[in-house]
Parts: sequence; C-alpha cells; structure tokens
Amino acid sequence: MTVYNTIRGLKVKYLSSDPATSESGQVWYNSTTGSLRAAGIIGLASWSAGGNLGSARTNGCSGGLQNSALYAGGGSPGGATELYNGTAWTGSGAMNTNRFGHRGAGTQTSYIMAGNDPSTAAESFNGSAWSNETAYPTSVSGIGAAGTDAAAVFFAGGAPITSTFYWNGSAWSDQSAANQGGNANNGPMGAGQSDAVYMSPTELTGVQGRTQVWDGSSWTSVGTSSLQKSNRSNMGTVSTNCVAAGGAGAPYSVECEAFNGTSWSSTASLASPKGAGGGAGTGSAGLAFGGNSSGSPDVTAKTEEFTGPVVSTQTVTTS
Repeated sequence: MTVYNTIRGLKVKYLSSDPATSESGQVWYNSTTGSLRAAGIIGLASWSAGGNLGSARTNGCSGGLQNSALYAGGGSPGGATELYNGTAWTGSGAMNTNRFGHRGAGTQTSYIMAGNDPSTAAESFNGSAWSNETAYPTSVSGIGAAGTDAAAVFFAGGAPITSTFYWNGSAWSDQSAANQGGNANNGPMGAGQSDAVYMSPTELTGVQGRTQVWDGSSWTSVGTSSLQKSNRSNMGTVSTNCVAAGGAGAPYSVECEAFNGTSWSSTASLASPKGAGGGAGTGSAGLAFGGNSSGSPDVTAKTEEFTGPVVSTQTVTTS
C-alpha cells in the first residue's frame, strides 16, 4: 500500500494552525479545526504579452516591480530611460552617459547602477532624472547586482572579476573576504531587494551554473542551475523566490527556471527567445523585456509578464 511518507519523503505534521507557507503536495493535520489539510497547485506558472518598449534595446540596466519597472541605456550604446506602469512604457530622463553592459539595483524611483563596456562609472535615478555617483572601484561590464539604492551588492562580471562591493547610498566598500571562489565571469544573475540576494554566474572557468546566496557578509554555494546560459532576465525580491528567464547562447533561449533558495526547477517558458534583456518584479509577478532575440531583427522590444504558480490549501475529505 502506498503511504504519504513514501511518496513525499515526509510525515504528516500535527499542527495547531495551517503553516504560513506550504509547498504543493504538503499534507498536515490541523488540531484546531480537526481536519486533514493539503496544499496543491491550482494554477500553473505562465507568461503573457505586455506593452512593448518604445525602442528595442539590449544590455541595459533594469529593476523595479511588475507594475513599476525601469529599463535604461543599452543598445548602440544609448542612454534612454523607460518606465513601465503595468501596461505601457513611457520615456523618462536620459542617463548622463550612453551605456552598454551596465547593471543596477533598486526600484523605479530609487535606483543605482554601475559599469559600462567596461567602465567605473556609476549613476543613480530618482524616478525622473539621473545623477552621477562615486565611481565603482573597478572597471566592469556585465556584472551582477541586487538590493536597494541604499543597500546594494554588486559582484562578478568582466574577464573574470571576483570582487564583491557594497553600496550604502553614497559610497562603495570592498567586501574583501567575500568573493565568488575565483570562477565568476560575465553575465551573472542577481536578484533581490532585501538582505538576501543570490547569483548564478553561468559562464564560468569552473562549475557551470553554480549558484551562491549572499547573506550580507559572505557567499554560500547552493544548488546548480541546469541551464548553461548567461545574461538572463532576472526577477525576485528575495532569494527564496526568484526566476531566471531565457539567456544568451546559441541559440537564445525561451527556457526559464525558478529558484527557491536551495534548488532550481523548470517553470513556464517565454513565448519568444531572449538574451541580455531586462528583468523586474518578483518570483511570482515578474517581467522580461528587450534583449537579443533569434530571427530578424535580432533585438526585440517585446515585454512578457510572468505569473507564478498558485498554491491553494484545501481540507481533505472522503466524499
């Protein structure tokens, strides 16, 4: 006879209330209600079309949420900035310098970016205009970044660069004891707007697809991504719920993966292939936009909106 702990590897927990978070397939007994409860997916992850960028661009910097995102620079290079309201993109103040291959962290109204192709330049955005900031400590392109305008971590990139630097809103500090093990390279992944952020550099001199989590002072190696792609569109405000969409390579990819803080799993694919595009939002409500795409033209203005799987808790009955 098949039993729950055989198929799930878990015992049915005896709880006084439903857990605050649960995963699909988890079962427990609620002693307060006297009922057997189970969590199950009632809606699968999916992508849907959003409003197109005003100009097709690749390798810009991006951030914010699904209904309040930004995309700046990139292209030839360029300095154009566009803001997304959940439906359409509108133009905003241009960057002080045209850039390509830069990355940043923060929200639509409070954002910090660094790098170029390559450069030590840094700029911040207040929702309408850009201001020059203290130069990044080393010349970089295609780095990873996560956090907020007042508390961000920038890492990796280049040829390769294994440094990690912290931004406190006005100055950079070298996290000299925290590097990515000598294997970081161009196009790492960065996501998060809390103290928990993560990276997944995929063009490595060592293990392909290695993922590390940043706890504010050091990196810890966790699960490995199955896709060997760099320059993916990244979304997620916490390291326990992130999505990596598409990616550069031959050819550009539609494949996407979700990260739960420990391991990666496949999730819904993009409608169109994408590499070196922008990403914003959470692991449950995200955006992927712009970037390189297979076909002609090879740079896209398309925006796709991500909706994560919906898990519902139900009472188990015999009827």
